[in-house]
Amino acid sequence: VSTQSTWVITTGQAPPNPNMPSNISSTTNSMDTSNLSSYLLCVSFLASLEENFSSELAELYVYYSTLGLGLPSPVARTAAVSILAALASHNYTLPSLKLLDKLNTLANSSQGPTCWWELNAQISMLCTILLDNLLSPPSPNPSPRETSQTKSLTPLSPAQSAAYSKTIIQMVMNCLSPTQPIPGRKAALIAMAHRVVIVPHSYLRGEGNVHQTFLNEYISLLMSCPKSVRSSLLEDKENSLKQTGAVRDYPSVVISRIWEPLAAVTGLVEVVRNRREDGLVPVHDMKCAMEILGLTLATHIFEEPQKPSWWGLLKVIEKDMRRYLTSNPPIDLEINNLMTDIITKFYFELTNPEVPKGMSPIAALKSLQDSSMEWFLSRQ
Repeated sequence: VSTQSTWVITTGQAPPNPNMPSNISSTTNSMDTSNLSSYLLCVSFLASLEENFSSELAELYVYYSTLGLGLPSPVARTAAVSILAALASHNYTLPSLKLLDKLNTLANSSQGPTCWWELNAQISMLCTILLDNLLSPPSPNPSPRETSQTKSLTPLSPAQSAAYSKTIIQMVMNCLSPTQPIPGRKAALIAMAHRVVIVPHSYLRGEGNVHQTFLNEYISLLMSCPKSVRSSLLEDKENSLKQTGAVRDYPSVVISRIWEPLAAVTGLVEVVRNRREDGLVPVHDMKCAMEILGLTLATHIFEEPQKPSWWGLLKVIEKDMRRYLTSNPPIDLEINNLMTDIITKFYFELTNPEVPKGMSPIAALKSLQDSSMEWFLSRQ
């Protein structure tokens, strides 16, 4: 898609002089703006098709994104943020950074069950692209395409990147609000899954508890989703479901293929600890946590260097698990069954027991589960 074709498709007119921004404005002023939201949807779609941006074309798109952000229509605003995300994905981050205050205000106001979910989804996607650009080290051997794209961009100092990142991370926290509609929660979880890591960027390590707070908020958002949504995000199987928005389609992605399991469970354990009431985690919270933990561990093999960390996480939550397992009558049988599978996984990965031989698979599993429970309940 070229500058000329973009202009002709979106306006039906000959393109203005790219060196005269006033021509862009005058042409827009001559348009029928009664259905500007639909117009911006078209522009945002074209922006998503661009393979690269000249400075003139980028300026054209920035103009329309700025225009859309100022409109009251949530669809127009969503299209505007989508345009900025398309630019940022090609390393044109400065337009978004210059509009960061406006975007931050938008993020603060895009929460709640009555808000337009797709606006929050696009802000989530833009935030994660900006953080990828600001907090990722440059490629040691950039490709010609990367070099041509970044040649005209104003480089940021480490201090500038850190300052911008602080605002963007606050926007991320807003996007992880459990009060937003479910499609928005799901989009935010998918967009930010690759930031669920054990070792964050050096800037985040220097900001104290910022990364741990992010992990906690991320897992809290996952726990707030219905079970069917959590399963679609965590079960390691193909899923063709997608959420259709006004601006984009949002395919369902298995986030457990993207995040680092140890980081996810670190956040989960902290959330469980914070939700204790009189020494007991509420049933609903415990069930959600055990479902997430079980699905996260199901296909994961504990690597040797990480086993001490897994031991530590088990030690933090074993008291909560033991309270449920030893309660008579049982507090919740479903939770107990989930815990049995989880404890068996920890036992198998951390102690390397001998697998029973000469038994049917079902009998061998039952024997392993019995040994696991005996091992767990005897731990001090």
